[in-house]
Amino acid sequence: MVTLKDIAAKVGVSISVVSRVLRNNMGQTRVRPEVAEAIRRAAKEMGYVPNPSAVALVRRQHNTLGLFFHRIGVPGSGIQENTLDGICAAARERHQRLLVVFFSTTEEFRQEWDAVRHGYVDGVLFVGRPHQDLLPDVVALRKTGRAVVTLYHEPLAPDIPNVGIDQQMVGYLATRHLLDLGCHRVVFLSTQKDASSSDFLRRRKEGWLRAMAEAYGGAPPSDLLEIPCGLDYASGARAIGRLMEGNVWFDGVVAASDAQASAVLNEVERRGRRVPEEVRIIGVDDSPICQMTHVPLSSISQQYFERAQRAVALLCDAIHGQEVHSEVFPPVLRPRTSTLGT
Repeated sequence: MVTLKDIAAKVGVSISVVSRVLRNNMGQTRVRPEVAEAIRRAAKEMGYVPNPSAVALVRRQHNTLGLFFHRIGVPGSGIQENTLDGICAAARERHQRLLVVFFSTTEEFRQEWDAVRHGYVDGVLFVGRPHQDLLPDVVALRKTGRAVVTLYHEPLAPDIPNVGIDQQMVGYLATRHLLDLGCHRVVFLSTQKDASSSDFLRRRKEGWLRAMAEAYGGAPPSDLLEIPCGLDYASGARAIGRLMEGNVWFDGVVAASDAQASAVLNEVERRGRRVPEEVRIIGVDDSPICQMTHVPLSSISQQYFERAQRAVALLCDAIHGQEVHSEVFPPVLRPRTSTLGT
């Protein structure tokens, strides 16, 4: 590995001069332009790469990001894996280490909190399921001078930078896709509401209603079908099963997850209706489940990998003193056989 000492020996100057020139921090040191150019040229020719740890020491940084992750998504959704892959890829690219804490409750969070608050981290990323009751802790952390970014569906607070997803567009894009393919009565499978999910579910429902209203000349039909149920497979199967047992007719289903969508697919076909010829189905998350069903599932990607990468980038920018703001990603339609056919 090429060092500052090697460059200094080649150019014939002191190590401190080489360091100041390459850091572009001359202060009161005077170096002739041709000498500075010779140093930069030698560094390039010799393949010099700054040592990240040494740079961090000079800047009084630790090259370590704290990561608090409340697990989200049902098994098989791939949400956690995609998010962690995106975070790790972005951190590696920026020569950052990660101090990772998984938690599920406020108590678990606070057990690990002091280690991060007083530890050697330059900034903290909060990921997964939001905890509104932890907002005072997050605000207190920011007052210590550490950068904070969240990776939630929606911001925890207006002044805390967040990398979110347009949830209204999730519902709209899925519903519009079915309507454009000729569906007339689209069932909306929501999830059981709780304090952490009500806002994004409400916005997703707004997207479904907006698409249905457009299809019916400005006002949604009076016989809309919204069925609340859990995100998991069994809940989706029970919900659509009860609907079919009541002889309720529908020709499209917007599920809240791919696990729900796979359950709907199996239950609909078990009860004698064909997918997508008679019922078109679309899920959310673009998970590995979509490729495992006998009829590949259409889905809406919430861009977890890309959003995770962007969250790390914003956190690093904030650490280096740049002003950062919340960003909202658009969802992406991934059409497959369950809506398009063969």
